[in-house]
This record gives sequence, structure tokens and C-alpha cells, in this order.
Amino acid sequence: MVVGGSTVAYSAAMIVDIERDKTRRRRWISPPKNSIGYDNNASLASWWNGRRESEKTIISLIGINGLVFLAWKFPGLQTFMSRYFMHSTRSHPITMLNSSFSHVSGMHFLVNMIALYSFGRMLHEKMGREQFLAFYLSAGLASSAGSHMVRSIRGDFAKSLGASGAVFAVAAGCAHQPDVRVSLIFLPFVSIPIGYALPAMMAYDAIGLVKRWATFDHAAHLSGALFGYIFYTASTRHIWPQRYNILKSAGNCFVLAMVERRLSTAPFQAPTMPSAAPRMSLAGPRQSLGPSRVRGSNVGTAVSELAGMSIGTEQRKLSLGRSSLDPRESLNRRSSAFGKNLAGTYAGGKDPRPIREKSYQLEVIKNLINFLAKSGYPHPISQKILTAPSAKDFQNIFKFLYAQLDPGYDFGKKFEDEVPLVMKGLRYPFAGEISKSQLYACGSMHAWPGLLAMLGWMVDLVNCCDILHAQFETEPSDMTDLPGSTQTTASEKVFFDYLCKSYKLFLAGSDNFDPLISELGASFERRNEVVYQEVEQLSRVVEEEEAEYQMLITEEPPLAKAQREQSIYKGDIEKFRKFISHLEVKRTKFDEVIRNTINDVEICERELEEHEMLRATLQAQVEAQDICPEDIDRMNSDKEQLVKTLESLSQTKEEANKVFWERELLVQKKLDAVEKLVQEYNYSGEQIAVIPQEAVNSKGLSLELAFNPHATRADQLVNLDIRTQVHPSFNSLREECHAMIHQAQDQLLSLQEALDKLNEACNDKIEELRSNEKKIERTVQSYLEEKESCAVENKKTDEEAELLEQTIQKLRSDISSHSIMSQQRLQRATVEYDQLVTNVASEKERIGTDMYRLLEELINFKTHVESSLEDLEQAFGREDL
Repeated sequence: MVVGGSTVAYSAAMIVDIERDKTRRRRWISPPKNSIGYDNNASLASWWNGRRESEKTIISLIGINGLVFLAWKFPGLQTFMSRYFMHSTRSHPITMLNSSFSHVSGMHFLVNMIALYSFGRMLHEKMGREQFLAFYLSAGLASSAGSHMVRSIRGDFAKSLGASGAVFAVAAGCAHQPDVRVSLIFLPFVSIPIGYALPAMMAYDAIGLVKRWATFDHAAHLSGALFGYIFYTASTRHIWPQRYNILKSAGNCFVLAMVERRLSTAPFQAPTMPSAAPRMSLAGPRQSLGPSRVRGSNVGTAVSELAGMSIGTEQRKLSLGRSSLDPRESLNRRSSAFGKNLAGTYAGGKDPRPIREKSYQLEVIKNLINFLAKSGYPHPISQKILTAPSAKDFQNIFKFLYAQLDPGYDFGKKFEDEVPLVMKGLRYPFAGEISKSQLYACGSMHAWPGLLAMLGWMVDLVNCCDILHAQFETEPSDMTDLPGSTQTTASEKVFFDYLCKSYKLFLAGSDNFDPLISELGASFERRNEVVYQEVEQLSRVVEEEEAEYQMLITEEPPLAKAQREQSIYKGDIEKFRKFISHLEVKRTKFDEVIRNTINDVEICERELEEHEMLRATLQAQVEAQDICPEDIDRMNSDKEQLVKTLESLSQTKEEANKVFWERELLVQKKLDAVEKLVQEYNYSGEQIAVIPQEAVNSKGLSLELAFNPHATRADQLVNLDIRTQVHPSFNSLREECHAMIHQAQDQLLSLQEALDKLNEACNDKIEELRSNEKKIERTVQSYLEEKESCAVENKKTDEEAELLEQTIQKLRSDISSHSIMSQQRLQRATVEYDQLVTNVASEKERIGTDMYRLLEELINFKTHVESSLEDLEQAFGREDL
């Protein structure tokens, strides 16, 4: 689900991005129309148009989350929302995506959306709209998948929802920017670098995942953060920069299959032109059907050709007629029957470009400075001048750019009157918005953004004209090396050259087009050979890829091998952790024993010092006294007795120490056994759902035991009284289990009875089956007899079908020949229709001219008659007098 959803999201994002790029490239041919139905001067529309693309995207995501949040507030939708907008291990797979847009709590929704707005804008600026949306949707799926895996392992069927996992992924993507800092929502004046904040949040979620805290979905948070940190690098460095190659590779298999099928069924043939119908030869050269040229230049010709070009989805046609760029002549000239009005305006009203944004203005200024510097602009130019230029600077730049399009054009005295006409002649979509007041105050804040956008449009137009000239002056075989050229463009160039040469021969009065047709066929044959070579090369590449794919399928996947080793290493790590914790406990105990031993040694040393001092005192007293031999003998005997007593006491002490160490080891073993029993008790309690306190069978009681190895009494080893607190709970649970067992036994007995009945019915059915098998044997025998008779009839039918197939093939060949003849007649009719339309247009123009001349003669005749009448009236008036 995650891999498929991410693949679909990124594929759609790549296709949309490529289509948007194509739209931006074609914008100079067909400017976009404003499809917004409300007034552009409204406050909401102006606010929305003033937002950056990243803000629009994030606000749209927040709006979607808000709509889902409001849907939770309707009681009638609770069942639907719970089924399709909350995810659990038993939910529909679509909830893995829907739950990442769902919030029930207002605080949950507010915190997630604030984080999304803060981090999402920064990541959007780095990735772009399409890549960011694909990354966000993939992150939502990945976080839901991580939560699903953890809950499946634990056997937890609880439901979860929220955009926290996707937001964590966005924050992790921002972690690649070390200058980003994070502020706490309740302490906004405290900021932490994201390099420290993100690991801290992940550590908190890891602890919550281990401790099984139920406050948040910690597994979704960790999955989203890991996905965002790792996949951001993969997306921005490996996937998105190679999107053209990825889509091309994905479509190669379909293209190769179609080419192989086409080659196997109908080999490529050069197009053939129908022979011209016999017609009367003219004495002189034919008159051109295109509009006459009034004036122009080389560059002006290219621009007029650009104005007459129309690009479609299946083919492109280039108008053969060219007109002058001089607006003073083109606007007063009647429009031709073959052309369109050059003064085009944008139907949407307001300029959709962000001309008021500083970033857009800086980009246009940078492009303008680079173009002027490369083209040899004779006047000084800098970013400071283009920030608020004077009227003279603007006139110099405009005249220089227009000279690139029409070097022979001479501006009149009133520059402000000619600029709107010139831009209408160039078909600038927003020429109607250019006013004289803007041209007089071109450096003002309200006028300069629109004029700067106009200059940028002229730079793009000049670059397009240069590319078109390069394409028209280059051979078809070399056109694929030009920017924006493809194999289709080269093919169109070949056919366009053929049309031009044929048209010249047609105007010269020649009817022999066979050499041109042969030349066209030869050129297409050469291109056909190139296509065959490319297909063979691609076939070899496909074979190599298939061999590599088969090798990868037969061998063990490296990922599975790595995952298996990873699981082994994880198990070893857990074992070592438990062993280290056990050693830490022993270390603590031995440290305590060492401290006690050191204290005993210190006490013994002090006692030894006291005894030495006492011995010295007694020795001094003995030396000071007068001792007789009897006293010495008595003292020696006492000394021997004391030595014996000391030896017996030392032996007793050693025995006591030995007993003490044996008791200590026994106590340690008992404590280890008790600790193991406590762990087994807690694990068993989790298995039967009495631990933790929120478990199903705990009945709200905390029955989890905590072992205290440092306890001095037996009743302090665990935190609960087992007899008074634990035994009653387990006794009640045991009684419930016994009751359930008795109930299950009763059900088992009833099921056993039902099974016996089913066995009896099964035996009856078996007997019935045996009788049916005998009937089937008889039926099969009759079937074989009928089959033999049918085979004979089928053989006859096949012979008749072959005869019919031959008849159908013959009819198809007749139909194809008639179809070719019909197409030829249709082409001849089309040529005659075009000639008829041309004759009608010329006749219409001639009749209009005659009508205009006749009206002038009538007006002159009327004037003459009126003047004659006035003379007669004056003459009659003088006679009357």
C-alpha cells in the first residue's frame, strides 16, 4: 500500500510538473485565460493572488483538514467518519491515507496545523508544489504503515488518526537545513535548533513506544520522522531530478511493444502523394494565394511567422503568409481572409503574473540585464537603474529590444503614442493596460511593475524568434540538437520544405512533382533506417535488462537478507541489554558488599591500634613491676591459654564467614529466582490481559509487580501484597475462566451432536453420490458417441469456414483498394475546394472594390446633378426677374 501509493503520488506529481513546464513554455503563444468567476478587485481574491505558491499549497492542505474536522461534528456522519477516517489493523486500506487528514480534538487539529504551516512553507520552497505534495502524501502513508505494523505485532486493535506522522516527516525534511530553529508552542520565546529538537522528540516517542504510553501514536511519529529524514534526500537528489528519465523508462516497455507490433503487422513506408489531376496549363506564372507584403525585415518576418503559427496536440501548421510589423500600417490595413487580427488582448482582464512580487521583479531584472549585456546594449545598465528607471532609460531599453525584432522600424516624435500600437502589433496580451500616464511616469510604483513585465515578455519573444530562425535554417537531420526540438519537429521540417518547393513549382506553372515526391520518400526512408537502428538498440537494452531482472529474481533479494540479519542483530542486542542490566544489578550489590568490607577493615584496624596501645601500656606496667619466676611461669601458662583461645576463635570466625558467604550466595540465587518469577508473572499477566491497569481483564486494578532487590524484609520485595491483593483478583478470574470453560464444553457437546447428524447426512449423500456416478458413467458413454458425431460435423464446418475466410480476405483487399481510391478523390476534392474558396474570396474582394467605385461614381453623379439643378434654378430665377 505504501509503495503503491507513493509511486502513484510521485508519478502524478512528475506528470503535472512536466505539463506545467510545457504550459509555461507555450505561454508566449497562447496566454492563459482567467477562469475565476468572481471580481478580481474583491479583497479575498486580491489577498489570495498575493500569496506565495507555498502559502497557497499549505493553506489548501489546512482547508482539507479543516473540512474533515468539521465533518466529525455532524452526528449523522459519525459512522461514516469512523469507518473511513480512522485507521486500525482491521480497517479498510484507504484509511491509511484518509486518517492523516482527520482530527477529532480541536487542540490536536490546532497544534498539527500550526506545525504544518511553520515547517511546510520552508520545505515547499525547497521542493516545489508537485514534489512537496507527493512527499506529504507518501509520508502520511508511511506513518500509518508504521503504526499498523506495531499494532499488528502487539495484537492491538485500537484506532488512530491525525496528521502528526506527516507533520513529523515534514519537520524531519527541514532538519537537513541546519539554520532552522524550533520554538515551543507554549513558550514561543524559547527557540532550539532543529538538530537537537528533532532527536529529542524522537527519543520521547521511542520511550513512549517501549513503555506503551497511550497518549499519542508514537509509532506513527517515529515512522513519519524516519521516512521524512531518509526519503527527503532520496527524493531531492535521486528521484525528482531524474523524473524525465523515470517517466521515459516507465513508458519504454509500452512504446517498444507498440513499435514491435506495428513493425510486425505493417512495415513503415514513405508517404506517397496522389498524382495531380489533369488541368489546363497557364500561360504565365500563377498568382500567390498569400497576403501581400507591405514592408518588413528579416526579424520582422520571423515575428510575423511566429504570430501566424498555431500549435495543436497532434500537429503544427506554419502559416505561409507574412505581414509587416509596422503598427501604423497593419492597423489601418484590411484583415486578410487567411490571417487573424494582430492586436490580441488577454480575455481574463487582470494580469495573472505576480508582477507586484519582489522576487518576480528581481528575476525579470536579472534576465533583462543578462540579455542586454549579451546583445551589446550601448547604454549603462544595472539593477539600481532598473529598480526605478527614468523615462529616457526606459525608451532606450524599449527601442533596443524592438530593434532586435524589427531593425528597420523608425519611432516617431511621440514615443508614448507609438508604444501601445507597437505592443498590439506584437500581440502583447496586456497591451490594452498600457496608458500614456504610465509611460510618462514609468519609474513610479504603480506603473513600473507592468512595464517591467512587458520588457521581460519582449526578451522571451526575442529568444523564441532566435530559436525559430535556428530551426528553419538548420537541416532536418541536425534539428534534434537544438533546444526544444524533437524527432517530430525534424519530420515536420522535411514535409514543410516539400510543401514550399511544391508551392514554388505550382506558382511557376509546373505540373511535374515526381522529383520532389521521390526526394521526400528518400528522406523518410533515411529517417526510417535511423528508427530501425534505435529500435534494435532498445531491443538489446531490453534483453539485457530482462536478463538482469531474471538474475535478481532467482537470487535472494539483498533486502530480505539484510532484514534477516537485522532481526538477528536486534535479538542479540536485546540479549546483551538484558545481560548488561543483570550485571549492573550484581555490580550494585557487590559494590555494597565491598563498601561494607572496607568499613569492617577500618573498624578492625582501629581495634588493632587500640589493642597495640593497650599492649604497650601493659608492657610498660609489667616492666615497671617486680616479677618473680613464679609470676613469669603463671603468665606464660596464661599466654598459652589465650593463644589457644585466639586460635579457636579464629577458626570459629572462618567457619562463620564461610557460612555467611554460603548464605549470601543462596540469598542471591533466591532473589534472582524471585525476580525471574516476577518477570514471568508480568509477562503472563500481559498475555491474559490483566496488566496494565487499562487491560480488558484488570477491572481497573493495577496488578503489575515491581521487584525491589534492595528490600530488607520479605514483604518489601514486591510492591503488592500477593495474598490480599493479587490472589483474590486471580481467583475471580479463574472462576470466570471455569465458567467460560463449562460453557465452551456445553457448546462442544452441542456441536458434537450436530457433527454426528452431519456425518449421517454425509453418508446418505455418499450413497446418493455413488448412484449419481453410475448415471454419469452412462452419460459419459453417450457423450462420447455424440462427440464422435459432432467431430465429423465440425470438420465439415471448418472446411466451410476456410472457404468463407478466403472470401472475406478477398473482400477486404477489394475494400482497401476502394478506400485508397476514395482518399485520392477526397484529396482532389479538397484541393478543388481550396481553389474555389480562394477564387470566391478574390471575387468577393473584386466585387467590393467595384461596389466602392460605383458608389463613388454615384456620389459624384449626384453632386453633379445637384450643382446642375442649382444652376438651372439660378437661371430660372434670373429669367423670372
